[in-house]
Amino acid sequence: MRFCSLLCFLALTLSAQRPASTIGEQRTLVVIANAPSLLDQARSSLFGASNSMDAYYRDSSYGLTWFTGAIYLTAFTMPATCDVLAVKALAEAAAVAQGANLDNYNRHVYIVPGIQCPWSGFSTWGPGYTTANGTTYSAVWLNGLGNQEHEMGHSFGLSHAGTFNPYYDRGDPTDVMGAATRQFNGPHKEDLGWAAPQSITSSGIFFVTPLELAGGTPLLKIAKPDTGNFYYVSYRQPIGPYDGTFYPGLTTGVSIHVWKTVLWNDDRTWPSDPNAWVTRLVDTAPGTSYFIDAPLVDGASFYDAANRLTITQTGHTPQGATVRVEFNSDAPPPPAPPPPCVPRGKSGKCR
Repeated sequence: MRFCSLLCFLALTLSAQRPASTIGEQRTLVVIANAPSLLDQARSSLFGASNSMDAYYRDSSYGLTWFTGAIYLTAFTMPATCDVLAVKALAEAAAVAQGANLDNYNRHVYIVPGIQCPWSGFSTWGPGYTTANGTTYSAVWLNGLGNQEHEMGHSFGLSHAGTFNPYYDRGDPTDVMGAATRQFNGPHKEDLGWAAPQSITSSGIFFVTPLELAGGTPLLKIAKPDTGNFYYVSYRQPIGPYDGTFYPGLTTGVSIHVWKTVLWNDDRTWPSDPNAWVTRLVDTAPGTSYFIDAPLVDGASFYDAANRLTITQTGHTPQGATVRVEFNSDAPPPPAPPPPCVPRGKSGKCR
């Protein structure tokens, strides 16, 4: 099993793993420990019609994935150390004592304020637990509410959403697994089975539709032979409750991510470098110190010298962006310099 929190990825093999279910109803057992005042907040934050975990996953999955469940208020003595397995056992036993049937749920969430751990959220990587009757499930521990969408992403088998140049493990401003509560990025949506990319193997002109909308062509996938990874090209627009407030610089062009499929339930795909699990947003404007201008703009190109690959954006509208992909290409010419200064007026200043 793989565990992940906001602060770390710990590789702990504790039990056999089975494929995750990321589509359809996610039946969720919620156990609140020693905090009955959180009942209404938990109900709203997890299952509410808006601004909830259920609402987020419905929106990001095009309605393919949603959450239902039951909440149990329990009381037990918290371990004196950061022992997540002990907390899990106590929480489940308390819920069962109140009539909960663990076989009815494939997602468990333990809300345990006061747990003696240095994080606000923690999760298994994929559903690594099995009940006595053979029902597999994932587990999320929350030291309060607020980052449940992120931690549930880990329990769905996702790593973090970072950046490529420079490397930041949670620097991607376009994904809830990164720096903001936005819909999942392109490679994550492919990994979850929500979006099918168009594989590009020859040069041409391609139209990319907004990743927020079902249908169309929301994702291009291009091999990166030197590393065995892939480039993912997507187009984000200010659509819906989570992406509707995007910074304008993130919606004027296509985003390029680098990723290699890492299956949480297949040891053969695990890289030796944990950073390789992370999707990486390419900063196509590296001259700035931030990533809100990472996408291409019209007329701009991204060039991969090692693979002689060029991706150029030729235009965009709210309906989509047009890109030209060129294999075996030479580096594009640098942008033209600004026009020379021509002094004008009595001041002699440039205008």
